[in-house]
Amino acid sequence: MIDARVNFDAFDNCCAYCYQKGVLIAEHVIPESKGGATGAVNCVPACLKCNRAKKNQHPWLWFSRQASFTEERWQKILLVLGITDEYINSMFDARKVDNTKIACKLPQLMEEKGINQKQLASATGLSPTTISKLYRNQLDRFDRNTILKLCEFFKCQSIAELIEIKGFSNE
Repeated sequence: MIDARVNFDAFDNCCAYCYQKGVLIAEHVIPESKGGATGAVNCVPACLKCNRAKKNQHPWLWFSRQASFTEERWQKILLVLGITDEYINSMFDARKVDNTKIACKLPQLMEEKGINQKQLASATGLSPTTISKLYRNQLDRFDRNTILKLCEFFKCQSIAELIEIKGFSNE
């Protein structure tokens, strides 16, 4: 893997989106959650504000709504990464991502057990932030460790007792 920082020079060590200098991080143009790679083929420098605001959104749809957007800047991002709009759009195929929702049944399970988020975090060793996001259904993926700890704590016989997947299609 080629280090993502190699692209920082191409943007004069400024945020690829808003041109700010300062603390920059490697921002995944195509989010990892959508299949984007880590490294120079998919990362540009971004300030924390832009990185947090973009999250896992379609890069052009997000960037084009920003005051700093220019078509020239967008084309530079594509050129530096060696990708096309068509490639990005293929990674955001609505049939693959937009219709599927992952819902955690944590609120119901916690109510049945009579515990709050802080108690669950303490009992499982999971971070309070993870528990909070799961409780509010704000995570779009789960790691194996989280699933195992929650299933063990709630004595789930199957993952379906913890997670519901809606709108999934094998097309």
